[in-house]
Amino acid sequence: MEFRTVEDSGVLVIGVSGRLDSTTSPTLEKEVRRQLEAGHARIVFDLAALQYISSAGLRVFIMAARAIHGKGAVALAAPTPNVQQVLDIAGVTAFAKIYSTATEAVQALKP
Repeated sequence: MEFRTVEDSGVLVIGVSGRLDSTTSPTLEKEVRRQLEAGHARIVFDLAALQYISSAGLRVFIMAARAIHGKGAVALAAPTPNVQQVLDIAGVTAFAKIYSTATEAVQALKP
């Protein structure tokens, strides 16, 4: 798993690639917590290059949404079909909207 962060119009975009599982999710979680502590309250996870996600990976998104609740928003963007299937089964739309592209997600979350 690799990730990259960029700020766009007041929204933090975290692009995640590879596999997000119990081995790799702690690294992403640490970065997300660091970004939350830095005051970011609008986060888009760009999943276009994410090939696999486990429940441990989902937990990172849930943690971010809970930390931001009432102060901002979390959105997911461009999940691959395999990742979308896991998101659907897990009921992720209960806490985060899913957008077709990161650009759409950023536009929706802009302050």
